[in-house]
Amino acid sequence: VGACAYNLREGPVRISARTGQLFQSLSVHARGGTVFYAITDRAAVRGALDVVLLTGAQLDEILAREDEDEVSRDVRVISPALEGFVIVRVLASLPSQRPEAEEAARSVACTIDTLPESR
Repeated sequence: VGACAYNLREGPVRISARTGQLFQSLSVHARGGTVFYAITDRAAVRGALDVVLLTGAQLDEILAREDEDEVSRDVRVISPALEGFVIVRVLASLPSQRPEAEEAARSVACTIDTLPESR
């Protein structure tokens, strides 16, 4: 199990996870613990899960600045709160898989995602 906190006052937050052979899930919680989004490794594209958490205003700003001809591959999730946390869970079915599961949980990144520049 791994966790990271986020604060959307600093900008949108990108959650990036690389998936492997072990079951992996991400759950996003508002401050206070309410789960408002969850995803598993089954939704990974080419071994990667990428989710961008943002406010409605941040999404509007991104959409206004985006090139309509370029398709975004981001999964964008509007958070009901400015602060919260992400929990990553990786299942080791066998004791010998524990190091791999721990490394997978540690490798999840939660970083501030910059808004695109004005055209």
